[in-house]
Amino acid sequence: MGTDYKKESYECPESESFLDNKEIIRGHKIYFDRNECIRNFTWGNCSGSCEQNFLDNSEYYLLLEYALTDGFKEFSIENTINNQGQLITTKNVIQGFFVDDNRRRAIISNVANPKLIPEKILYQIRDLIVIDHIYEGYEYLLVKAKNKIFTFSIQLYQSFKELIRVMDLYVSCKIEKILINKEGTLLVLDTGQTKFLISGILTTETEEIERAILTSKLEEAKPFFEFKAIKKVDWSKLKDNKGEYFERLTETLLPLEPNLIDIKSIGKTNAADRGRDFLVTEKSFDTFGLSVEKKWLVQCKFSDKSISPKTIPDWVNRTVEHEVDGYWLITNNDLTPDLFDQLNDVPKNKHYKFETRVWQRNTFDIKLVTRPEVFITGLYFDC
Repeated sequence: MGTDYKKESYECPESESFLDNKEIIRGHKIYFDRNECIRNFTWGNCSGSCEQNFLDNSEYYLLLEYALTDGFKEFSIENTINNQGQLITTKNVIQGFFVDDNRRRAIISNVANPKLIPEKILYQIRDLIVIDHIYEGYEYLLVKAKNKIFTFSIQLYQSFKELIRVMDLYVSCKIEKILINKEGTLLVLDTGQTKFLISGILTTETEEIERAILTSKLEEAKPFFEFKAIKKVDWSKLKDNKGEYFERLTETLLPLEPNLIDIKSIGKTNAADRGRDFLVTEKSFDTFGLSVEKKWLVQCKFSDKSISPKTIPDWVNRTVEHEVDGYWLITNNDLTPDLFDQLNDVPKNKHYKFETRVWQRNTFDIKLVTRPEVFITGLYFDC
């Protein structure tokens, strides 16, 4: 399939799921185009009994529509031969490999055959590393990896973010990983099904440009804000039996949250693993402005090390057991990448009907600034 993609309509074998009884009696059928089928399938409105290939490659078929309108074309190679004075040109299109007009951006779908993708591209994405930090500046995108800073076009990055946002309206399409090659010449936004590639900018001036712009912005903001280095919680000064005092600190902070209307402690308060739980009810509003109450299972974990899946192996079962709307992990430390991915990927799993939320190390640093009275009372920390 090349760029001659057309939005064809298909007779849905599950028309009964979308029709009322009168329409069914009259023998009505429904014809969906590909985007509608993809949306119905991913939202669980049909089981995919039509077995169309595009249901398994949903992001690719969305790219055929949306990427093509953003200046992309599926990459093609033309060969011309002279057959006794007659010039014959053939055009070979690589399915699932898109490039824009100036080749500063490329997209590799999971339907693309790696054997057909140009070797230069494959070489650049062969040994990718996960970035440490990313800064969306005013003029440039700055990426830090392995103590080196690399520069990319902020406009190209934002164009991909917008494309992914539009696709996410139809399927669950989110950036799972941001990677870079060791040379810093290529940035890769990976959604799991699709890789979005941005070429780098080889210059050493961009950091100073962004520093100057940020300094200027801070100067403009001085009449409105006072900038101070944020203080960090010194967990070494938390009183002995730290797990217990961390739970007490949490129990003091939770009622100060503006939307929590009920807080109940559950489980053993003197459990050896210091994993005390709370059931809290949060009041919020839906898109229609109607009041909604959500119940959260809150788990406290004090740890000297980063929290990993092994630290809380049963969090899913406990959430399901309590029949709540969300799981809320509160810890004084950071999360390991694999636990972060587990919690972050919950909305993508159709079998999980709950949300996730995390308070971790930096959350408590912010709480120290906004709720200093809780931390300086001497109830929880040694002065």
